[in-house]
Amino acid sequence: MVNRRTFSIVKRELKVKLFSRTFIIMTLLIPIFMLGIMGLQTFLFQYSDGENAFLIVASESQNVLDNIQTELSKMPKNQDGNVEFMFEKLDRAKDRDKVKQYSC
Repeated sequence: MVNRRTFSIVKRELKVKLFSRTFIIMTLLIPIFMLGIMGLQTFLFQYSDGENAFLIVASESQNVLDNIQTELSKMPKNQDGNVEFMFEKLDRAKDRDKVKQYSC
């Protein structure tokens, strides 16, 4: 059997921990924080810019460019025309200036 003193100590400790300011604040803030993160993700997922995106894909290998072009054309998000792609085959020795021009 649980001793009466032990029960009163456990009861007091629970009361101190459960009614502490930190516990109450965190109990309210953590769900609000989680809902805020989910809301932000939903907003960013549904956000669409009126402007089309433009992506330049450059490689030394034509085979790599062909494979990337094939895979990107299969994706449903790219079939509606919101993203424009430009595929260029570059030669490392000749096209150093082009690579610098494309880099951000």
